[in-house]
Amino acid sequence: MVILKILWLGIRIPLQVQKRKRIMILKTIIIKNPNKKILEFLKKENKRKRIMRKPDYRKCLVLDSGYMPRQIITSERAFVVSLKGNANIIHNHAEKFGLVNPDLEIYRPSVIVVPKYINTHFYKLPPTRDNIFKRDDYTCVYCGYNDMRAMTLDHVIPKSKGGEDTWENLVTACRGCNSEKDNLTIEEWGKEHPNPKRPHRLMFLKKLTYIPEEWKKYLLI
Repeated sequence: MVILKILWLGIRIPLQVQKRKRIMILKTIIIKNPNKKILEFLKKENKRKRIMRKPDYRKCLVLDSGYMPRQIITSERAFVVSLKGNANIIHNHAEKFGLVNPDLEIYRPSVIVVPKYINTHFYKLPPTRDNIFKRDDYTCVYCGYNDMRAMTLDHVIPKSKGGEDTWENLVTACRGCNSEKDNLTIEEWGKEHPNPKRPHRLMFLKKLTYIPEEWKKYLLI
């Protein structure tokens, strides 16, 4: 006999639609004879929780003199590099360093530029389903809904009208918007063009779970 234990957890999830909402998530934990469907549900929930993680202000994006992304370092290291005169800070995080002197306020660097151009071969990422979802922050580009379980892929220009499977033509859309758009173009549907772009490889680092807004104009090419 399968024994079920039910836990109610109140979790704050930031929604990008209009305002923040508190939702109640029901988690079902199987103690004996695990059910495959429920385990799959728990796996997706855990993945979604990692995506909804709070902003990480300890990371800093490094650009070369051509404003091309090169690597991601800690904000502490970025501050030391800029203090030595080897880089310029162009964006700061909203968080300050925790200093002993309360009168001294220093914000954590978010983006720095080094005075050097690095000519390297650009690695092209494949426009897979997971990569498209991550580029768009698991959010519908048409209405702003961000429930990962309701996301689908949509062709801005439908395949029946010559649309291709490229970064510039694939976007994340919820089931409602995808169904409403159907086989129409953006102009025929009457919505604003999402203007999708090909992302930089640094955007898909496994340890990078949060992408600040000021990074996106450099990581989306």
